[in-house]
Amino acid sequence: MNSSSQSPHGLRFGIFEIDLDARELRKNGLSVKLQDQPFKILVAIVCRAGKVISRADLYSELSSHSTYDFKHGLNNAIQKIREVLDDSPENSRFIKTIPNHGYRFLPEVEFVYELPVLGINRTPVAEEGRSGAPIAELSLVPAGICGPEPTPNVLLTAPPPEITTAGTGTRKRWRLRLGVAVLLIIAGFSAYLYHVWNSRPLNGKLMLIVVPFLNISGDPGKEYVADGMTEEMITELSRLNPQRLGVIARTTSMRYKGTNKDTAQIMNERLVNYLLEGSVRHESNRVRVTAQLIQASDQAHIWARSYDGDPSDVLKMQKAVARAIADEIQITISKQVQEHLDAGSSVKPEAQLAYFRGLQDLALRTKDGQLAAIGHFKESIALDPYYAAAYAGLARAYSIAPVTRAAPPAESFRQAADAAAHALALDDTLADPHSYLGFAKAHWEFDWPGAEREFRKALDRDPNSSIAHIYFAHSYLTPMGKHDEAIAEIKRGLELDPLSPTIPSFLGRTYMVARHYDDALTQLKRVGDMDPNIAINHERLAQLYAHLRRYAEAIAEETKARVFSGESLQKAEAHRRVLMETFRSDGARGYWLKELEFANEDENPPEAYVTPFGKAIIYAELGEKGKALDWLETAYAERDLFMTELAVIEEFGSLHQEPRFQSLLRRTGLGK
Repeated sequence: MNSSSQSPHGLRFGIFEIDLDARELRKNGLSVKLQDQPFKILVAIVCRAGKVISRADLYSELSSHSTYDFKHGLNNAIQKIREVLDDSPENSRFIKTIPNHGYRFLPEVEFVYELPVLGINRTPVAEEGRSGAPIAELSLVPAGICGPEPTPNVLLTAPPPEITTAGTGTRKRWRLRLGVAVLLIIAGFSAYLYHVWNSRPLNGKLMLIVVPFLNISGDPGKEYVADGMTEEMITELSRLNPQRLGVIARTTSMRYKGTNKDTAQIMNERLVNYLLEGSVRHESNRVRVTAQLIQASDQAHIWARSYDGDPSDVLKMQKAVARAIADEIQITISKQVQEHLDAGSSVKPEAQLAYFRGLQDLALRTKDGQLAAIGHFKESIALDPYYAAAYAGLARAYSIAPVTRAAPPAESFRQAADAAAHALALDDTLADPHSYLGFAKAHWEFDWPGAEREFRKALDRDPNSSIAHIYFAHSYLTPMGKHDEAIAEIKRGLELDPLSPTIPSFLGRTYMVARHYDDALTQLKRVGDMDPNIAINHERLAQLYAHLRRYAEAIAEETKARVFSGESLQKAEAHRRVLMETFRSDGARGYWLKELEFANEDENPPEAYVTPFGKAIIYAELGEKGKALDWLETAYAERDLFMTELAVIEEFGSLHQEPRFQSLLRRTGLGK
């Protein structure tokens, strides 16, 4: 069988592979979550690698799947593709935007005729085509999606495989198993969301969701402006009357970006009373914002308005929308909020654009993203030193920088406290900066009364802030040993942000610290079933399995954590093999010694044992108390992020009677 009569089963470029049969994107051999519409668009662009595919062609190719929603969601889909490929319009490595025309896929693409199933030792036979080789037909269906490649336009590296009857049966069985697995995951995810939201107490509050604003500027590079407007509208509406109006958090809101779900579906899924949708047209000297409020009970559009103005008027537009909604749904606002809405607000356009870019980078939750966000927030502040939101964004970025090791903890906490204080000095109606101040007081100063005071201020000002609930749980309740209260706070944060990819996993970690190991295992495995792409969740599972002395399972989860955090499949497999061999030959001690060796390498998953606190855990597991205490002293000096858990994690049980450990408890304020 030759290439002229056989359609490829997959497309490969760099470390990525598209399985056309399974309709799945993989990175280093592991599945990467990508919604249906972005997946279709990615395939369409990759199939014409090297050639420009116009927006009009994409509209035409997909017109049978959607019309208006797709047209306006194309920019959103391209952005989602860029996010999973770690690409950007400013520094394109994969998808280059051709102004006023369309897109071009830059890397060379291999046409794969036999795809390996992860975990099965099969070698793919591929045919590598020149970038831009013409495609006979573009059809957005799994079979023959790129059409057969004409022989004259192909450089063969190996003949395509002959497909025998046995081989076809094997592949069909694997496809069937994969299909069943996908259906089970979808069913489990749906059941989980149904349980979360149908058990959710509304406490008499009205609930509102802001769906992502559409970018109608005609420039895909302005997508971050629409996203920034969405997040700022959520913030503005959240402060109106938190006791009467709840607003769904940003992470969940942004999950609806680029989807084809109509307002009725969204409102039904989220059990909200109102939905706000809108669009942004942002040009160099003019901004137009359109918003409309929809009522859940009858899908009626009860309010709509457009605002035109100079780019410096965006804050005024946001406040005008918030005021109109407060009037429309008849909620009372306090005198302080009234004064905030009445205050003349403007920001230099360049400063706001830098701030919006910072929000976009911060949402990536990566080391590079956090460093870029810090740079953008600082740029925004330099352009407009009176911009409170930019200081709040900087405080947020610094407070979470130690998680991805974007900055040393002591420096991060100090910078977070300084930025949060500036934000509140400029706008004392903000809530989240109090959480960042509390975070710094806990992790940097070990000032527990001060930390509690700031966290409670944040919750008092905005009880609907998922950030406030999570920070309070992690940085005060857990260190104080108030585990049931911590778990309750995280569950409340999850109710407010149910599609967050991180809060459910953090709940599992909190169960683990509370020594509710069965609950922790159930929760972390559930998160892995819902979204297998979260590296930190696999690392937490690995650490839980190791604590439970289930080392083979710990090794398997650590391998997944390595791949999903960016390590190559080959290197991750080498780590797995040597760790398993060492464990088999030397038992638990060999496992921990090898983990100590890995901890000194440059490349590791988030929350791996690389910090002083993590190395102290390894030495405690090895029974070497002196070295464990030495590393805890270093952790204290460097203000290691997890030093606040010194008194509560079980791994240090053997150290509790040691004088040096008791001294550390006193110095951190964690002694009984």
